[in-house]
Amino acid sequence: MQKSNTYWMLTGLSLVFVLMLVFLGFLFYTALSDNLITTRTHELAKQTELAANEAQRRLNSLEEDLIYFTGVMEASSDAMIHSPANDIRTKRLLNTYAPIIKRLIIQHPGENGMIVYNLVNQDDFERIVVNDHMDFNPQTNFAVYGPNKQVRVSIHLNLQEYLSVHVRDYYIGPYGNKLLFNQNELLYLSDGGDGEVVFSAAILEQINQDIAAGLKGNYEGSFFQDGEKSQVIIAQYPFKVRQLNNQMAFIFTLEKSQIISGIYSAYFYLFGFLFLLLCIVLILLFKFSKQNATNNQMLSDASQELDRLFRQQTMLLQESNSFVYYLDQDGRYIRVSDNISSVLGYSQEEFIENVETIIKGERQEVDNEKSSQTDLPKKDNETFELDLIKKSGEVIRTKNFEKLYYTEEGEFSGRVGICTDIQDKYSAEKSLINSENTLRLVLDSLPDIIFIYDLTGVYIDYHVKEEILLLEPPQNSIGKTIMEVIPSPMNVVMMKAFERAVHTNRMQTEELELMLRSGKKTFEVRFIKLDHNKVMSLARDTTSQKLLENGLRESKDAAESASRAKSEFLANMSHEIRTPMNGLLGMIGLLSKTALNQQQKNYIQVIQDSGESLLTIIKDILDYSKIEAGKLELDLKIVNFRDQIYKIINIFSGLVNEKKIHLSLDIDNDTPRWLLLDRDKLFQILFNLVGNAVKFTPEEGDISVNIKAEAILNKNFMLYFTVKDNGIGIPLEKIPNLTEPFTQVDGSNTREYAGTGLGLAIAHKLIELMGGTLNIESAPGQGSCFSFTLFVTSAAEPIVDEVPSPSTSSLALPEEELKNLSNRYPLSILMAEDNEINIQFMNIIFGQMGYRPDLAKNGMEAVDKCRSKSYDLIFMDNQMPKMNGLEATKAIRKLPDGHRPVIIGLSANIFQEEIDKAYEAGMDDYLTKPINLNQISNKIKSSYLKNYPD
Repeated sequence: MQKSNTYWMLTGLSLVFVLMLVFLGFLFYTALSDNLITTRTHELAKQTELAANEAQRRLNSLEEDLIYFTGVMEASSDAMIHSPANDIRTKRLLNTYAPIIKRLIIQHPGENGMIVYNLVNQDDFERIVVNDHMDFNPQTNFAVYGPNKQVRVSIHLNLQEYLSVHVRDYYIGPYGNKLLFNQNELLYLSDGGDGEVVFSAAILEQINQDIAAGLKGNYEGSFFQDGEKSQVIIAQYPFKVRQLNNQMAFIFTLEKSQIISGIYSAYFYLFGFLFLLLCIVLILLFKFSKQNATNNQMLSDASQELDRLFRQQTMLLQESNSFVYYLDQDGRYIRVSDNISSVLGYSQEEFIENVETIIKGERQEVDNEKSSQTDLPKKDNETFELDLIKKSGEVIRTKNFEKLYYTEEGEFSGRVGICTDIQDKYSAEKSLINSENTLRLVLDSLPDIIFIYDLTGVYIDYHVKEEILLLEPPQNSIGKTIMEVIPSPMNVVMMKAFERAVHTNRMQTEELELMLRSGKKTFEVRFIKLDHNKVMSLARDTTSQKLLENGLRESKDAAESASRAKSEFLANMSHEIRTPMNGLLGMIGLLSKTALNQQQKNYIQVIQDSGESLLTIIKDILDYSKIEAGKLELDLKIVNFRDQIYKIINIFSGLVNEKKIHLSLDIDNDTPRWLLLDRDKLFQILFNLVGNAVKFTPEEGDISVNIKAEAILNKNFMLYFTVKDNGIGIPLEKIPNLTEPFTQVDGSNTREYAGTGLGLAIAHKLIELMGGTLNIESAPGQGSCFSFTLFVTSAAEPIVDEVPSPSTSSLALPEEELKNLSNRYPLSILMAEDNEINIQFMNIIFGQMGYRPDLAKNGMEAVDKCRSKSYDLIFMDNQMPKMNGLEATKAIRKLPDGHRPVIIGLSANIFQEEIDKAYEAGMDDYLTKPINLNQISNKIKSSYLKNYPD
């Protein structure tokens, strides 16, 4: 890791050096090139200035010498103009200014024509006399007159050639250009220079302005030569040829790229040299680093063994509660580390002085044992545990590691040890041992048979308390599989449960039956995956439990059978009692309509009241039986709550008026009008409570019925009912028993108030069924207060059909109209009834209404009659011989003629499940016995309206 860090550090430094070198080189190159361009610009300007000044001086000197020459020629006589001396003087002038003068013309009075000297070659002129006129161009020629205007000397200048020769003496480099600016035209003066010369528009404009003003200038810009563009530095210096009155200027240019090309090459080689030198330095540095790392590694390896004990000592000392001690060859402690105070609480001196009392005897035994083993092979180190007493008196467990030292002769010379407090670990190990012992005791006390398997179902361990519950000794199962140990077919079942536990990591339970030597046994086996390699099974003997479950199951079946028998008995008893009561009360009703004296009417009223009381008692018994059997269910309907309460209270209006009782009803305004509840059960609850209040309240007493509503959530309401009277009251000790069946406050034979004792019991059960509670508060002589709550839901007003179904009140007819009922509602009627009394009673009723129904005494006869005749209305008794009313109804509904008569069931059975069965069989309506004339007439009218709606 250290070597890698060094490598990357050197690599980073190298990159930094390279970047710094490049950056510094760039700065140096930029500064050097800028300085060189500046220097060459100054030099170029200086050369341009020298060339311009020299050309100006040379042309001025020409003008002065020409004026002198003209004066001399004018002073010469006509004869002397052809003298050799004058000719020599003329040639000397021409030779002096040979590059400038191309032709010299002398007009003298002594010569008829013009003496012309033409330049033949660079240094030779020819002399001719010309009589013809010669053109004079003021841009290239100028003339000088003598003082007396007698002689005129004119010269034709070879200016461009002269200036080209002139600027050769001014060196500006191989890539420079020398130009002449003359009359807004740029001309090449350099050797080999030709073609068009173009500067950028901005530079050219600046040059024109400066030359026109007679100013020199230095510029930088673009230079176009033969279509090629280059960046140049430019120097111009103006001069003027006075004789031609023409402003000229030398323009020298030098390419910038050529100025710095030399330094670029030199600098590139210098930079390459420095980079190579840097690489050599880095290579040497890497080799040095590698050699240094190798040397360090060799040094580390050489000292590793020496440092091992020191590192181990340092590591142990860094752990909590450790110290180092030194002993001589006699086993005496001669030195301990200073951190002993944090471990035992002693100072170094206290430990050495009291070591015999601090160590609990084991140290001496170890020392004595060592001293007596001098003949044994010598050990390098030892590890052992000791109990030490801390300064606080606490005894701790320590672990000691000692390094033993010997002289060259092999004599024991002493040892160095490290003592570590392991009390927490020691205590944890003891707790673990105790836990294991506790677990072993728990396993021993468990009745389960425990086996451990690998993931393939092979037995690898077991814990069995009673081997009598096994097929074979448990040790014989080790190494075998479940398929081999457990007999078929249970081995397949157990193996599947085992595999499910392995794959799902969830406990799997199966029932195992085995035939052992002690008999057939049943076990509940649970497979549990312990970890990635093991599965455990726990098998518990459940033979006794299974026998108990079978006994309970048989008891349950017997109880259910008894309950069914009870229900059937009650249904049969209800039918057997209510059927004759139907005939009895029906006949009494018919008898009451005949001509009777007052005494006979009284007798009939007594018989009728007794019969009604008997029916009420039977109904209460049947209701409570249904409640006990759990067969009573809520039939929730949307009802007009206030109207229902008024109807219930109005039932007692006759008895209340007779006893002159003041009965008040108060319904809270917050109570919704339409509620979803079981109307019949609410009717039964209030009928019992209000009925009891009327019964036990004396004449001119007070009864109040209060109903309040409290909104709970959304459309849910809690209704609070209170029925309070100032009757005889109830003793406090009797209140808890009032809701028990067949219980009354006065249960003696001499009680003043009659009753079965079922009313409050039924009300209590119905209130609980509807989610409420019944509370009773009473005191003798002060009256009673019965309160209960119901949880209900508000509802919207139900939608009523345009043609409402006829109700009992709307169908009730006056007695004189019953005789003509058959004329108004002509129907074909079949009556299925097996009881002779009921047959006579029904015939009398039908006869009074003008009907002559057909008779069937069992279900089979009813079906046969429906095959041969179509009936509009059938009154079907449920319990008949050969075929009951339900079976007969189903058979009639299956007849192929397609006619569907109205079938009304007649039964003394008032259980709701029997009524539901009647509707499921296909009946349209249902009447419970005893029945009366109004019920029959109402059903006839509703059936007629159903069959003939028009």
